[in-house]
Amino acid sequence: MRILSLLLRPLSWLYGLILWIRHWLYDRGLLCSNSFDQPIIRIGNLSLGGTGKTPMTIFIAEYLSDRYNVYILSRGYGGRSRGIQEVRITSLADEVGDEPLMMKHRLPKVRIFVSNDRVAGIRHINTLDPDRKIVLLDDSLQHRSLAGGLQVLLSDINRIFCVDYLLPAGRLRDLKSRASKVDIIVVSKLKSLTDDTTRADEAILRYSQAPVFHTSLSSMGIKDNLTNDEAFLNPKVLVVSAIANPYTFYQILQERTIIKKKYEYRDHYQYTEADLNEWLIYCQENGITQILTTEKDAVKMKDFKDILDKAKVAILVLPIQITMAENEMVDFFQKIETYIKTYDIN
Repeated sequence: MRILSLLLRPLSWLYGLILWIRHWLYDRGLLCSNSFDQPIIRIGNLSLGGTGKTPMTIFIAEYLSDRYNVYILSRGYGGRSRGIQEVRITSLADEVGDEPLMMKHRLPKVRIFVSNDRVAGIRHINTLDPDRKIVLLDDSLQHRSLAGGLQVLLSDINRIFCVDYLLPAGRLRDLKSRASKVDIIVVSKLKSLTDDTTRADEAILRYSQAPVFHTSLSSMGIKDNLTNDEAFLNPKVLVVSAIANPYTFYQILQERTIIKKKYEYRDHYQYTEADLNEWLIYCQENGITQILTTEKDAVKMKDFKDILDKAKVAILVLPIQITMAENEMVDFFQKIETYIKTYDIN
């Protein structure tokens, strides 16, 4: 893999040049950016998926929605909807995307929209609700057509952006120097909040002076996908996932059960009945009655209810949540509140 990365390095340099020119054009005003006189929190990363943007969006939305009018705007990866569409509990994942639908199930009182054009999406929300509000953007740091906002950058501790390379030699989709433009950096997916992150923090300081926070992911318990009731795992299960980086998911699972077999698909993959039949055949041959998956994947499996009932196989879900040390969490939300208070939205 290292040899392949070296061979691809010239293509990464070319990609970096294209990115640098694009940013230069926006910075000089030669490409147009739009700004809004309202609090907008932009959550994203510099790399391809798997840093925990959606759990962070939920984390912030849960905190803010108790006191503020909160909206979420997402691109809706994996969905086939065009234009601007509101996500409802009854929406289908193949229309609005798996992550927005998952967020709606976790945040039923928060209005969530999908739009490829973030500027148009914000304008649409403002038309529907002219009152003062907070808009959270899930994955928006590369959208230079939108200016301003509080920018939160996530980076996976297992592949910190400082030591990665641009595509195709690495997984970075944007320049490392863009870290200097953000307001908050979160090092995500620590195994434990007591892990030593000194090396990662020092590496980040070479690129940004933004305050650095640290998070890990923890399980919220096992639930039945159809009833949402607490469920108990059998000693052996079949695991299905279509997420960018399933490592943390597996790590949490291995503490609870024996993973008999794993079916892995590309991120945002839409499951078919043929996929389901393949899983069920394996379950029948090996005496397995539970298929365990992620929240993001589970919203794509509800249409299989009748087939699963007939086969007497249950879909169980492992919801996860972000955890942050108490002292860091206080500082984290204080910085967000300080930003919000620059606008009169109460």
